[in-house]
Amino acid sequence: LGTQGRTHSLDPCRDDMNAIFELREIEPSLPLRDETGIALGTRFRGPVVRRYARHGFSLPTQHFTACRVVLDPVTAMVFHAGMPLPWSCFFGPHDSRVPGDWSAAEVRHRSGSRSITGRRVYCGFNRHCRNYAHWITQCVPAIAGYALEPEFADGILLLPDIGAAYEEALVLAGIMLPEVVRVDRDHTLAVEELVYSSLLLHHFAPSVLARRVFDRMVTAAMAQPEATTTTDRIYVSRVDSTARPMTNEDELVRLLARHGIEPLIPGTMSLREQVCRFRAASLVVGPHGAGLGNIVFCRPKSMIYELIPDHWINSFVGPSINLFAQTSRMHYWADAHPSHGTFTQYGHQVPWTVDLTVTEERLTQIEAAHLRCG
Repeated sequence: LGTQGRTHSLDPCRDDMNAIFELREIEPSLPLRDETGIALGTRFRGPVVRRYARHGFSLPTQHFTACRVVLDPVTAMVFHAGMPLPWSCFFGPHDSRVPGDWSAAEVRHRSGSRSITGRRVYCGFNRHCRNYAHWITQCVPAIAGYALEPEFADGILLLPDIGAAYEEALVLAGIMLPEVVRVDRDHTLAVEELVYSSLLLHHFAPSVLARRVFDRMVTAAMAQPEATTTTDRIYVSRVDSTARPMTNEDELVRLLARHGIEPLIPGTMSLREQVCRFRAASLVVGPHGAGLGNIVFCRPKSMIYELIPDHWINSFVGPSINLFAQTSRMHYWADAHPSHGTFTQYGHQVPWTVDLTVTEERLTQIEAAHLRCG
């Protein structure tokens, strides 16, 4: 793994090494102007409404530097002496999933570990990096934040095997990468000096640093557009996904067509094409899912209408699409619709049905608001 005359060894992992920590603030929390609106349907109640409220300040960007620790390649949790470090737990150290992640990481650790010494190492992935939205909205901005450090060019960036399409996002973001080392999902990695971005953790607030990264990606993608846009009103279909199956999507698509809203399937499009289509959109409609992560490329003051299964708004899932809308300074609208089961029963396979009457009424409101906004 040596480059530029430097070498480092591959040694068995040592859990008895002392951990040393440093926290650096790359960008402070910044005030956000209240420029756009948030409108929630009647199924949003109590604490859920507060979760979807407007943020007055952005998420600060922080880098944790930990010395002589162990990184799990699947959960991206960081361990010392067999204990997970709280700031590396994606959903928070007290989340119910941490014990299971911990146990699985211990199994991988017992099967063998490798180590990197002599170089500063940057973690470029998180627990959900293979999900398109998490990669685009968290991992890419985190790596861009690392690039602000002068030491990044001489360091090592840890990435999973994510494929060319995901790595194209790094190119669009204009990030000059150092040496990249691919993590092995079956073995943990002992690292002498590990840098870990707070942007890799759960979505807590809009990020100004991320917004700048998305703007750079838009500029790069628009320089060589791959598609012509026939409409500025789009519906983000999930027909290529088995999770959260919608029972009446065909009827929904026909309803949306009467309002001039054209369906598209992001998973069938190149990244550049997705960026261009969402940048051109004045209205985006779609069910909760990774495809809506593309709204980070939308113009300020454009509109997003999110359709959410009602079991989902009361689950562990955070209001990520709402935060993306706030990051892009969009108007956010949302309605929850009847689910036919619970997450405990069916996991991600809970079927649900969009209330077309509610949707028709909401679209009428959105169109009226669109006229007022010009």
